[in-house]
Amino acid sequence: MHSPHRGCLRIDLRVSGVRNQKPCRIVTLETCMPVTTDWITLSFAAGLFFPALLVLAAALIDLKTFRIPNQLVLVGVALALLLSESPTGVGWLDALQGLALGFALLLPFYLIRVMGAGDVKLMAMVGAFVGGDQILAVWLLTLLCGGVLSLALALRHRMLGAVLRNTGWIAFATLNRLGRDAAPTLAAEHGNKARLPYAVAIAGGTLMTLARPWIGF
Repeated sequence: MHSPHRGCLRIDLRVSGVRNQKPCRIVTLETCMPVTTDWITLSFAAGLFFPALLVLAAALIDLKTFRIPNQLVLVGVALALLLSESPTGVGWLDALQGLALGFALLLPFYLIRVMGAGDVKLMAMVGAFVGGDQILAVWLLTLLCGGVLSLALALRHRMLGAVLRNTGWIAFATLNRLGRDAAPTLAAEHGNKARLPYAVAIAGGTLMTLARPWIGF
């Protein structure tokens, strides 16, 4: 990574006066601060702004329609690959690695019907933004957010027992590699009212990962 070109914004304050009938010059005050003169700061901000904006948009759409548009994911992947070659980008190779890992990390959950295909593709898009080094952190934080949201949803609909039973079956299906139709979903009998819009969890995991340098998490 190239270091940004740094300049100085210099402010001179000169004050003259008279003291004891004699002219007096007060010491000049100067303030110097770094000024970015290239687009490195912009590319860094874009690398944070676009993934945050896209996952928040996906979360809102998923909340209202229980779907994540393919167009949103495709635009996100295109932006991620474009920004990967910016001065602060992860590099196109790392972006592709993150995309593949993001897809692979959620694919088993889709195969056992815990989440939809849109969730898997959204995680792949996030991986293209953050790269292979950070996608595991996004995944772990997403699972944490998903667990909290699932518990809140279960308590709201008074179906905690059903969720815990189905969670056991899902774990059993995963360990034994049962077919797609053999595993139950989380309290599927309640329909869309009890369905977890998992894009919300992905958004939470993504935003926490992006904020880690500032919150020290």
